[in-house]
Amino acid sequence: MAHQGRGLPREAGRGGSLSGETRSFREEVLQELRGAFAQARDRLASAAGGALLTADLDCRSAHSARSDFGYERLLGAPDSFTKGEELLKLLRARGRSAFTITNPGDATACRELTAKGRDVLPAAAFRCRLAPFPGRARVLVYGLDAADELRLGQLAEDLDAFLLHARARDLVAVLSRPFEVPEGEAAPPSAWFEHLAMRFDTIEVMHGQADLFQCLLAVRWVQSLTPARLGEIAARLGVDPGRFVRRPLERSMTGGSGDRAGLLAGTV
Repeated sequence: MAHQGRGLPREAGRGGSLSGETRSFREEVLQELRGAFAQARDRLASAAGGALLTADLDCRSAHSARSDFGYERLLGAPDSFTKGEELLKLLRARGRSAFTITNPGDATACRELTAKGRDVLPAAAFRCRLAPFPGRARVLVYGLDAADELRLGQLAEDLDAFLLHARARDLVAVLSRPFEVPEGEAAPPSAWFEHLAMRFDTIEVMHGQADLFQCLLAVRWVQSLTPARLGEIAARLGVDPGRFVRRPLERSMTGGSGDRAGLLAGTV
């Protein structure tokens, strides 16, 4: 399991080394994450009869036309410098057995690799607005074609319409990095998370570009979404729990590297 330490405490200890207290906190976080993922893996293996595919469900290639970052769009820089074929080689070498690429709003890289005979699940990432909240949810969509890509881009200002299109087309929509707060934005209210809980049955909790504690918060949030809790939220919000998701009273976790430079691809 790979990660970046951004956001982890860096104080105390001479010469910049971490104190014993900080190391203990980090190890506790790692231990809980490993335990949660081991349980999830065991459940999946049991349901699948022991055979599992492994995939990095969130990585990018140089084909991306629209970076998530404004300064890169301003400079005309690519979202990633890793070519699609090179990315597949890295993923295969690191033990992945299924492949996808989640460029922002653009699944062209997946389709081009598929046209060359590569077995790649088409996918793309979108930033969607959920009224009346000011923030945007990052959503990964798998299984889309070129027409879906265009339509979902048009619907990104209305998360509900976006998700209804995805469900009608039998696409898989995953909430990515639910606890990510863009720089300069205020943390969303608790109601934001309750509405998201009603709209996604799969949540990306492990991300190679997020600090470990943010990942742990996401894991604990998903674990808290028991059938009873989901039913209570649905009743209080007046939301049909089956409107947007296939599993109204069940939530599952995914993870990906968020890799943009070939360094972490296939390691999360």
